[in-house]
Amino acid sequence: YMVWYTLIFFFCFLASLFRLVSKTDTTWEVVKWGMVEEDWYTKAMEPVVSYLRSFALVARSEYFTQNPKLLETYLTMTLQFISWVLCLVLFLMVLFICTELLKFVQRVCGLKLLILWPDEMRWWGRLLISMDNLTYFLWFWTAFFWIGFNYYSIFAKRTYHFSSTGMFSFMLAVQLLSWGMVIAAALRYTLSTSMEANEVIGLSMDNIWRSTQLFYISAPLLLYSIIKGFQDYMRYQMYGEDISFWIGGDRGAMSTNLVKYWTLLLIMGALGAWIYYCIEGRKHTGVLSAVIIVTLIALDVLHPCTYLWVGRTKMTPEKAAQLTWSQALVTRGWWEIMIGRLILNQTVTGVMKWLGPAWFVLMPFLTLVMPYIGVNQAFMIIGSTTNR
Repeated sequence: YMVWYTLIFFFCFLASLFRLVSKTDTTWEVVKWGMVEEDWYTKAMEPVVSYLRSFALVARSEYFTQNPKLLETYLTMTLQFISWVLCLVLFLMVLFICTELLKFVQRVCGLKLLILWPDEMRWWGRLLISMDNLTYFLWFWTAFFWIGFNYYSIFAKRTYHFSSTGMFSFMLAVQLLSWGMVIAAALRYTLSTSMEANEVIGLSMDNIWRSTQLFYISAPLLLYSIIKGFQDYMRYQMYGEDISFWIGGDRGAMSTNLVKYWTLLLIMGALGAWIYYCIEGRKHTGVLSAVIIVTLIALDVLHPCTYLWVGRTKMTPEKAAQLTWSQALVTRGWWEIMIGRLILNQTVTGVMKWLGPAWFVLMPFLTLVMPYIGVNQAFMIIGSTTNR
């Protein structure tokens, strides 16, 4: 039942994000409600606004000189974000204090309260994990959005621009935090902490690589599961039909075909993106960064795609060796063996395994010359956090 607490807090977090992007002024709500005097608020925010304005003029003096109206937009956006972060930190501090206070009252003072509330912060972590396990299927669209956004960035005209220095600083901070969480989780892999938290977490390149593959491969499967589950539920409600899996039929073949054609589509899409870039895209700003990212997506799913298409060929190496060159070139089984040998080997697998981590390390530095990579990669980090 306490998992509902985390669900309610999560919905409040989403509401705060919508409020953040829809708010058009920098006045705090407590000021509008009359809980804080407007004069005090103005005096408190004046030095902050002055610092941000001077920093903006120093960092992007030429840009804001050419676009003076955008300076005020920048200030409003930055102040709103700072206010949102401060409110989030304040909420977490209040939650921590309330949790620790309840722990003190119940365990030190010996008072048993009727409040059904976690009395340790680790219980909040477990509740968050439970909520994520119960609602992970709701976020199947993040992979589609991430892939679609990159293809949109290839073929559509850019209407946003970012400073290379600012984007480098942002992505460097994001990478440090992201890898810090991964490494901190891996450091819990000790006997004492694993026994205390009932968790066993290991960090390896295989884990990171497979989690990235899972992010792309599971997207159509989750959508297919939701559709079929809804159809089965409606049949049960309207016709009283037995909707058990075994009566309804084995859907494994359909799931396999979905992954086969989905991964093949990603690979063919990357090839098409490079063709477009060579013909037309190289004339436009920011296209190369999106093309690089869709290429990395295609390389991530290359091994699963290859295995599903040619990994179970009926052609044996002995039969292939007996074919003449003219026979081999027109024999599907021979091509399947050759493609399998080319891709499904230790050398290529090792390169692909390290390609993702190497990209995450080099990406902040590439933003110095291609700032749009940072924009696309920020969406990637947000969208795939549940798979880390």
